[in-house]
Amino acid sequence: MDVQILNTARATTGRVGALIGWNDEGMAAAIATGCVAAGPEGAPTTVGDGAAVLEPPSLMQHAPPIEGSSDAQQSSAAIWAQVRQGHSVTTRLSTITATRPRQNRRSAEVTPLCITPRQIVATGSGGPGMRENQSMRSSFAALVMVLLFSGSARGASPQAREAAQPKEIEAPGAADSAFPQLAADGRGGVFMTWIETLKDGAGHRLRMAHRKEGGSWDEPSTVHEGRDFWRNWADFPGLGVFADGSVMAHWLARSGEATYDYNIKARISKDAGRTWGETFLVNTDGTKAEHGFVSFAPTDKGLGVAWLDGRETKGMSHDDEHAGSGAMTLRFAEFSSDGGRIREARLDAKVCDCCQTAMVTTSKGLLAAYRDRSDLEIRDISLVRPLADKIAPRGLSKDGWKIQACPVNGPALAAAGDAVTAVWFTMAGGKARVKAAVSRDGGDRFSSPVEIDGAEPIGRVDVAILRSGESLLTWLGRGAGDTGEIKAAFLDRNAGFKPPFLVARTSTARASGFPRLEISGDEAVFAWTEVLPSPEGSTTPPASRIRTAVMSLK
Repeated sequence: MDVQILNTARATTGRVGALIGWNDEGMAAAIATGCVAAGPEGAPTTVGDGAAVLEPPSLMQHAPPIEGSSDAQQSSAAIWAQVRQGHSVTTRLSTITATRPRQNRRSAEVTPLCITPRQIVATGSGGPGMRENQSMRSSFAALVMVLLFSGSARGASPQAREAAQPKEIEAPGAADSAFPQLAADGRGGVFMTWIETLKDGAGHRLRMAHRKEGGSWDEPSTVHEGRDFWRNWADFPGLGVFADGSVMAHWLARSGEATYDYNIKARISKDAGRTWGETFLVNTDGTKAEHGFVSFAPTDKGLGVAWLDGRETKGMSHDDEHAGSGAMTLRFAEFSSDGGRIREARLDAKVCDCCQTAMVTTSKGLLAAYRDRSDLEIRDISLVRPLADKIAPRGLSKDGWKIQACPVNGPALAAAGDAVTAVWFTMAGGKARVKAAVSRDGGDRFSSPVEIDGAEPIGRVDVAILRSGESLLTWLGRGAGDTGEIKAAFLDRNAGFKPPFLVARTSTARASGFPRLEISGDEAVFAWTEVLPSPEGSTTPPASRIRTAVMSLK
C-alpha cells in the first residue's frame, strides 16, 4: 500500500513539507524541511531536513482526529483500517502525530510534527488507482530525493539497512564440521554448537563456542565425543541458556540396534563451556525408540525442554510413521541449572514424527510450536503452552496440508515480551510456500498468515526479533539450477514484509542442514553448513564445514 501526495503542504514555519507515504513497514514517512516540533519535554526540537516517522494508528499513543470526506471526524485508526482493506481514502489532515527516531526516543516520546498536509489519497494494495498530475509527480520525486538522504526511525535508515549485507567471519569449526545451532547468551553475545566428524572412524565430537557482539569466535570447548552419536541432518545437537547464564547442551546417542533408536543426552556448564557437569538423560522412559528434535526456552525456575518422543511407537516402522496403536508424542520437561528435573508432561499425543519443534518465553509464559498430525493426515502447525494449568494444543496455521509422510520441515518461533513471530513451511494445495504470522499479546492471537516466499522454497526456517520490534526471518530458497539460497527478510510488527536479501548460496541437499539465525546486540549472526565437493565415484557422505556471517542492524 502507499499514499501519494495530491499537493504539498506548508509547515507552521512556512517551509514546505509533505507526507510522502506509507512505507513497507506499514508506517508513514513524513518529510519536513526545517520544521520545528516539540521535544519529549516540550522543548523545541529541530527536525531539520530529515525524515520523521508516523506510526500506524494502532501503535500510536495519541490518535488525533482527522476530518474525513465521509465523516466529520474520523480517527486515524479508522483511516488506517480502510487503507488496510484496500480502499481509497481522501482526507484532510489538521494534525498528524509522529514519533521521534527510535534510537533517540523512549516510549513516552510521542511528539506532534508540525506539518499540515492539505490533502492526500491513501490507497491499499488492492484498491483503485490514484489520481495524478504533473505537479504531484515533480513534488513526489523531489521528496523522494530528500528521503534518500534522510534518517529513519528504525535505528537504521532503509538505505543503510539495504546497504548492510551479511559479511562472513571465520567459523571456529574443524575441517569436517556440520549442523550449527545458535542461542543468545542473554547478555548480547551468542553461543554456537556444532558437530565434528573425527578421523579414522573415531566417532564424533560436539563442540561449543561463544562470540561477543562485534568480536570473533572464542576458542571452542568440547561438550562430548565418542562413537555413540546419532548424527542426522535434521535432528542435530543444540543448546539452551538458563536465566543465570548456565548452558545446557544436548546431543543424540544411540540406544539400540534399530536405525531410529536413540536418546537425548545433555550436560550443563556453569562457566560458559569451560567445564561441564555429568551427562544425564533428558528422556528417562528407557524405551529403545526415537527421541529428538529438541527446543529450549528459559523459565522462572530453570530451563524448559520440548522434544518429540517415540516411546509409544515401539515396534512400529518409522518409514510407516508408526502406523498402528502408537504415535509420536510431544513431551516437555523443566530442569534446574544443577540438572534437577522439576516437572515433566506430555503435551500432545499425536504429532508429526520428524519435524523440528520450537519454544520461546513470552509475556504469558512458555509457548511451543510444532507440526501436528491429525487422523486425516493433515499436518499443519499447532501451538501449546507447556506450563499452563490445562494443556490445550491449538492450531496456528490452517493450511490444510495433507501428506502421508513427515516433510521434515518444522516451524520457528521468536519472542520479546508481548511480541511473538511464527514462521513455517507448507505445501498445502501442492504449492511450496514459507509463511509467517505475528502476535502482539504474547502468542494468544496471531495475525493472518503472510506469504514470505512462494517461489518453490525448500523451507528450513528460522526467525529472531530485533530490539526495534521487527523480526528477521531466514529460510532456504531455490537459486539457479540446483543451487540453494539462504534468504532473509525483515517483517514489521504488523506483519508487513520487506523484500528478501541473500545471505549465502548453498546446497539444497539434506547434508546442508538448516541455516540458523540469532541476534547479538545490534548484529544478526548467521550460521550454516557448506557441503564440500565429493571426489568422483565416492560412495561416502560428502565432507562439510560450518560457516558464519554477521550483519549490522544499526
